[in-house]
Amino acid sequence: MKKFFRIAAIGVSALLAAFATACSCTANCGVTEAEPQYYVTLDATDVSLMALERYELTAVVRDADLNEADAEVVWASADENVAKVTGGVIFATGAGTTEVTAAVGNGQPAKCIVTVRDDGIIPELRVNREQLTIAEGGKFTLVSRVLFNGEDRTEADTAFTYISSQESVAAVSADGVITGVSAGSAKITVWALWHGIGGPDRVGDAGAIAGLSLTIEVTVVEI
Repeated sequence: MKKFFRIAAIGVSALLAAFATACSCTANCGVTEAEPQYYVTLDATDVSLMALERYELTAVVRDADLNEADAEVVWASADENVAKVTGGVIFATGAGTTEVTAAVGNGQPAKCIVTVRDDGIIPELRVNREQLTIAEGGKFTLVSRVLFNGEDRTEADTAFTYISSQESVAAVSADGVITGVSAGSAKITVWALWHGIGGPDRVGDAGAIAGLSLTIEVTVVEI
């Protein structure tokens, strides 16, 4: 009889342990917290731009209680041949229509229809001097910028390249400082790489634009 009770007790203990494990698993196993729900709205749902023009969208993010929330917004364009978007800034790349979206997590994205037309306006490279006379040992700093539709559009990612036809006459540094080396004449060619357009490596191809390069005549005089 004692042996029977001992076996029964062991059986009950095992059942209780199994039940406790099952309860614990029900509470913790395979159950994940629901991802916070966010809602995104944009300050514009329809934008019309010229090719190579830009527009900045503003996104407002709200949580499930409709309070403004600080959450990372993921931007995307359905067709980057029409428009690209980075951090809410749209850059029109070519004629057509595309959809730009802004989303947080797995929430419903906010959408903006972007229509781009090609008016034939191209960016222009400008410098502070297109003809220069300096003495041997003298220096002059070129200031380069890119204009588009009359507006200065020299942005942080705009890159300029400077090359001298005669380094023995006039040398030029990577940041556009011309130095007179010896008496004579030289040409300094300047290229701008702007939003992936232009630059010395793309001369002659479909991405090159004549307006993004120019030549400066430099005369160095003996002192």
